[in-house]
Amino acid sequence: MAENTMTINILSNIKTSKRSRRYVVWLLFWSVLVSLGIWLGIWQWDRADDKRKLLARKDAAPVLVQPRHTPIDGAKVTLVGLNRTGFLGDPFV
Repeated sequence: MAENTMTINILSNIKTSKRSRRYVVWLLFWSVLVSLGIWLGIWQWDRADDKRKLLARKDAAPVLVQPRHTPIDGAKVTLVGLNRTGFLGDPFV
């Protein structure tokens, strides 16, 4: 009878060991997932702040109509008279 009890105790410990391993893996998975979500949220806030600063700089830049010199960075340039689509690198002649 004593041998039977010992076998049951060993099997019970193995089941408990599997359960605790499963719990640790489950806890680790969700901890990583929640940490990743928090990190991505902070990253998005940082991007939104950068975009707000960029838009503020763009709004503060002067508006130039028919510029004769190279405009400063972020300036809105309006050309009048030429009615065609201009692509990056195309000369406006």
